[in-house]
Amino acid sequence: MIRIAGAALGAIVVVVAILYFWFPAVLLHGVVLIQRRTAGFSRHEIATAFGLVPYLDGGAGPVVVLLHGYQDQKDTWLELAGHLTDRYRVLIPDLHGFGENHAATNGDYRPLAQAERVHGFLAAIGIPAVHLAGVSMGGEIAGVYAAQYPGAILSLALFSAAGVRPDTITLLGRRIIAGDDVFHVTNGATLDTLIALIADSGMALPTIMKRAMVMEYRARNPQWDTVFRQLTESATLYLLDSIAPRITTRTLVLWGAHDPLFPVSGGRRLAARVPRAEFILLLDCGHLCPATRAAEVARHYRAFLSNGSSAGAAKPASMAGEESYGSGLAFRTSTRIAASGTTR
Repeated sequence: MIRIAGAALGAIVVVVAILYFWFPAVLLHGVVLIQRRTAGFSRHEIATAFGLVPYLDGGAGPVVVLLHGYQDQKDTWLELAGHLTDRYRVLIPDLHGFGENHAATNGDYRPLAQAERVHGFLAAIGIPAVHLAGVSMGGEIAGVYAAQYPGAILSLALFSAAGVRPDTITLLGRRIIAGDDVFHVTNGATLDTLIALIADSGMALPTIMKRAMVMEYRARNPQWDTVFRQLTESATLYLLDSIAPRITTRTLVLWGAHDPLFPVSGGRRLAARVPRAEFILLLDCGHLCPATRAAEVARHYRAFLSNGSSAGAAKPASMAGEESYGSGLAFRTSTRIAASGTTR
């Protein structure tokens, strides 16, 4: 019996080793399945006018839709979304060309086209109006959607959204505008360089995750290179900034104080240009706040959502360390910011 158990354990170790070195994505998929179950989500697919859309569905109540960023996919929202499902039904689609939503290399991935696909997704599910939120590229798409379909939006949340015009362009921003595709990853070294450029300081990824990411980059680089070129076209680069005055719904704009891609000045400008926007700044956070500070971002977002019934009444400006959620521009400093006496 001991020999049998030892042989079985040895076989398991061999299988895990094979998966780790040769098929890391398979091993990670098992982890993702556990994360989905823990957060209360299940995977579904639905046929739309633009093709089959894979998505996650969890919770019950008013519908919240979350749109992921560039080179990302639906499961990146799981930790934050798990904080919402006790009160809301949360839908998280894979955007066209990302995650399991595979598409042609030469497709149209500009925000206007992606917003139309989001509209097709919601029409297929049969939901007339939703609370819509997006991060980075997904934030730009969400903003475009809100401008195009104001009657289909209950509220809007933009987290470190792309398409904004900062006061000063960072060195990284200049490289991207010049056509330097820093997102083109071919090996572990180029992945480490990308992480160092855009991730919060001290952020570390497990080796198995890096191996899986490099494999996916290699497979999808031709398509993602097309997306990069389209997102950095002159007509797209500051699209969200240009259409911001057309966004009429209540809007939450949340930004990381150390965002290396889209500086805080762009977020503040966006909040000032959207007629009914509120602004939240998070210290010690970069571009990936919904992932790296999921619980905190979820807390702010829940407070914003729960105040929807009183959207017409502006609240007075709050003291430092308190929150203000009402129509008009509101600025909130977190307790960490208030304690340090800086708001950047």
